[in-house]
Amino acid sequence: MKYVITGASTFGVKNMGDDAMLANLVQGINREDPNANIIFLARHPDESYDKEFDFVSLKNLDHDSKKASIGRFFYGFNKNDNTDHLIKIKQAIENADLLIIGGNSFMEIAKNSPLRGVSSYAAALAILSKFVGTPFALYGLNIVDDIKDETTIQYAKFLCTNAIAVTAREPEVIDYLSHIGVSTENVYVLGDPAFGIEANSDLNRAKEILKRSNIVLKR
Repeated sequence: MKYVITGASTFGVKNMGDDAMLANLVQGINREDPNANIIFLARHPDESYDKEFDFVSLKNLDHDSKKASIGRFFYGFNKNDNTDHLIKIKQAIENADLLIIGGNSFMEIAKNSPLRGVSSYAAALAILSKFVGTPFALYGLNIVDDIKDETTIQYAKFLCTNAIAVTAREPEVIDYLSHIGVSTENVYVLGDPAFGIEANSDLNRAKEILKRSNIVLKR
């Protein structure tokens, strides 16, 4: 099967916790589907990252930096933006069997508005998947506070209702969603995906990673 993975939060930007979630997801897919073909939508496509996770990355809707995003819509939706990546994203999702939107899709660190914000990003790709007939799922959802903004609430209703499945990190996610009138019949509490990662048993590889992080072992 063909899968497209995208992070509504911070996959692919050297966030160790979220990358652990991503690694667990990829490991699980490959374990259940050894012939899986995975495309990852990344802020910065990177061949070394592709090799590490065993997928192919494409440019996503993010600008290359926070500074470049100020006062602008998602990359590709502003006048004079290059739109080549939009065509590639559309083709990838259209040819996929499943779109997986990972991370906290309902964060309100910054206000969600049309074509701006975490929830808007998740919704934009989910809408595209609806247009081309590809099912989507939400993976590793976490909610740590009340969702107050009406735009985010509407995105939550759309995403959770239309997803074929929603996996959540903690039982409180169901409480927060129910409180704002979101159906939770397809929400499954499976724990934090970061804890499910399969550790590499290669000791030399572990030492190499520690050294690169300036962590020195005395023995």
